[in-house]
Amino acid sequence: MPSKAEELTGRFAHTKHYNEKPDEPFLIGELEGLVAVLGAATPDEFIPGLTYVFYGTWKEHGTYGRQFQFSSFTLQQPADETAVCTYLSRAPGIGRAISRKLWGLYGVKAVDMAKDPDKLRAEFNVPAERASACAAWLVEQERTQQTMLALTQLFAGHNLPRDLPRILITQWGAEAPKLVSENPFRLVDFPNVGFKKADAIWEALDKPKDSMIRGVHCATYAVKSANDGSTWYPRGLVYGETRGHLGTEKLEATECIEQAVEQGLLDVYVHNGEPWYAEARKAKSERDLAVRSIEVHNSLDDDIGIPDYDRLAWPDVSTIPGLTDHQREQLGVALSGPIGILTGGPGVGKTYTVAQLVKSILANGSGGLGVSAPTGKAGVRAAEALKAEGVEDVRPTTMHVKLAFNGSGFDHGRGNPLPFQFHVLDEQSMVTTDLENSYMQSVREGAHVLLVLDPHQLPPVGHGKPALDFIKWGIPCGVLSEPLRSSGRIVKCCLDIRQRKQFSSSRELDLEAGENLFMTEAGNTQRALADLEYWLDQSRQMGLNLTEDVQVIAPMNERGDLCVERMNEWLQHRLNKSDPWGDWRFKVGDKVVCTRNGKYERLDGGLGEDETYVANGEQGIVEELRDKMAAVRMPYPERLVKFTKGSPIELAWCITCHKSQGSEWPVTIVMFDPAYSRGGTAEWVTTAVSRAKLFCIGVGKKSTAQKWVRRTGLFKRKTFLREQMTEFNNFQWSEQRDRREKGG
Repeated sequence: MPSKAEELTGRFAHTKHYNEKPDEPFLIGELEGLVAVLGAATPDEFIPGLTYVFYGTWKEHGTYGRQFQFSSFTLQQPADETAVCTYLSRAPGIGRAISRKLWGLYGVKAVDMAKDPDKLRAEFNVPAERASACAAWLVEQERTQQTMLALTQLFAGHNLPRDLPRILITQWGAEAPKLVSENPFRLVDFPNVGFKKADAIWEALDKPKDSMIRGVHCATYAVKSANDGSTWYPRGLVYGETRGHLGTEKLEATECIEQAVEQGLLDVYVHNGEPWYAEARKAKSERDLAVRSIEVHNSLDDDIGIPDYDRLAWPDVSTIPGLTDHQREQLGVALSGPIGILTGGPGVGKTYTVAQLVKSILANGSGGLGVSAPTGKAGVRAAEALKAEGVEDVRPTTMHVKLAFNGSGFDHGRGNPLPFQFHVLDEQSMVTTDLENSYMQSVREGAHVLLVLDPHQLPPVGHGKPALDFIKWGIPCGVLSEPLRSSGRIVKCCLDIRQRKQFSSSRELDLEAGENLFMTEAGNTQRALADLEYWLDQSRQMGLNLTEDVQVIAPMNERGDLCVERMNEWLQHRLNKSDPWGDWRFKVGDKVVCTRNGKYERLDGGLGEDETYVANGEQGIVEELRDKMAAVRMPYPERLVKFTKGSPIELAWCITCHKSQGSEWPVTIVMFDPAYSRGGTAEWVTTAVSRAKLFCIGVGKKSTAQKWVRRTGLFKRKTFLREQMTEFNNFQWSEQRDRREKGG
């Protein structure tokens, strides 16, 4: 149970220090009387001269002495001349002069008097419209402050997001404290709250542990917290986890699970007589994808599909020039239906084959062609391949851009389909069930879809494995398996891993001989960093740009000596000699990565756009820094994007393997950190080493990598996409049979 927060009331004097961090800015302020307060806030949230109530705890700092570390705060009703005048002058229609007159006449009651528009008009000659606006603003401010105070006291000591009270007030108004007090689990769907924090508030309010309201959320959390990428979980696991979260014998876990299903929080799927459970949202996404994929798959069937006049088929592969017999054969398999799949590892000509297909579609008068990928860099790779083949009329984008991401969802969908007759979707191994479903819902009737992927790379960060389920169900799948004659050690390594063999690395780096995968055999952190510095220097001597041409990849964000966070500090110090700027953690010239999909202000006005979509994983270079703004040059497509303090961007000198997926660099340096012993898999190694176009250096023990390739994580994900595709396919054919019988 969280400790009860202390209160500190004081007049804010000024901000002493402000350090922006992603999603959690940090401020040190000073109150009158030289009292230091520190916590998650921005300078804009405080007005010097006004009094605030802070909730938190006193801490003793070894250098700076006693400080009050707050978790939340609220504005106190002003009660002296300075505070009242400062407060009133912020109201619409009242300036400093009228504020001082109000204080002179009414003292501490000045704020109450200003809520009367008639008095403002009669005594201070304030125009009627301005007087009414001022009164309404003050009434609303008072109501908001009272609500904010109630929420702040309710949340004190629970480490909830600092902007949560404002979000709740916007959504629920003055009823917010009452609604939360009645049922704290109403908070679980708000960002960064979740079951545990809501449950702590439930306990702090002395609500019964054996309430079914709580039991339902214990069952839901049992499924939500099992975040291994599966969509469905077996009854035994859900039952056991639910019992553990309940912490009481007065409630039966089975009943809690059944109630969660009844209330629409969980869904159930019975397979071979056994129930499996999923979050209702994820279950619906999988079910909708199953239905839509079968609709597309059957769309050209004479009995089920659409009329002839809407049909426009894939090109005849025999007419596509430049392909080998093997490529033509496997592409033909993939294009044997309206939805198909083309797979293959690195070095088998997957991208080249797709480029020839795109050329042929365009030459035939396509009826519309869309080329998409999950990330910006993957889209750029597709664009480069097309350009090399003389195709510049198609602009590959992210799937989010194609679907027109609007901040909370997509503009395109079943009711507003995309205009393309042909869709080519690259890097589909990293696409979640949710995103695949959103895209398939936007495919218009009669359109054709080709998914392109390497099935042996990392699985999606979210739930499901839709591309693999499509393959296993029987969606037509061509497999490119003949390595090109120019394939090097990287390609051979990936082939060995796919065949569950121990891979071999190069004895020495020899690019002309195809020996382009070298392991350093570093046995400790000091040696690993020395090896990394050596290979950075070697890359520089080869004429490579260490910012754009070389990418360091590490397994973990925060844990271990070779984690992304520590490596970024180490690399920034060595690779960017620019001076620090203010309290930014970035410097001009830093390589950064966006960590959340979203729309951001565009500074260069390209294409007449005020905003631009930036995908999670897109990298850029910091071009300019100001007090509250970083201008980042994003190259895919090129645009100058404004990020503010608190925006989701991080240093990208070193990134995780998941962040690298869908991208390529001339050189990658992969840190095989033994601290990642439980997470290393064959898919991780395949993805990491295949990001390099020229050569890859593995820093660490080869035995560590060999241990990882013996494990696979992709096929352990539990989904029922295939089963539901079969069910709907059978349903469609059953309906057709019934229609025939009735017609006969």
